[in-house]
Amino acid sequence: MNKLEESYAIIGETLSLLAEGGLLSRDLHPDQIKCSLDRDLKSDVFHWMKNEGILSYKASMLDSTLCGAQITSVGIALLQDRTFFDNESIADVIPLEGSGISEDLLIKIGSFVGSTLGGFTKSLG
Repeated sequence: MNKLEESYAIIGETLSLLAEGGLLSRDLHPDQIKCSLDRDLKSDVFHWMKNEGILSYKASMLDSTLCGAQITSVGIALLQDRTFFDNESIADVIPLEGSGISEDLLIKIGSFVGSTLGGFTKSLG
């Protein structure tokens, strides 16, 4: 898996973890993301997701733990977007127990998120 695919997988797994908690804020530690061992990449993806409006958090610790992480309305819209796969949304295809998601599905989720946000930005113009 190259770094872009690894980034996509981190996006997918992070989104899945946030969806599991609904709107409940929670601490999100890089070790909770199992699809990658690269702590620096996890931290960068977390910050990218915040900058893109997918998640918010109250504070970021030195170990890259996000305190009070919460999915945003943008994150919820991405979860509910029915153009993800055969008229199904991400929320339809991920198990909300936080396990059992294949690496391929995580990469597809992250790629979808990136291209959807990129298409939105491009349409602004």
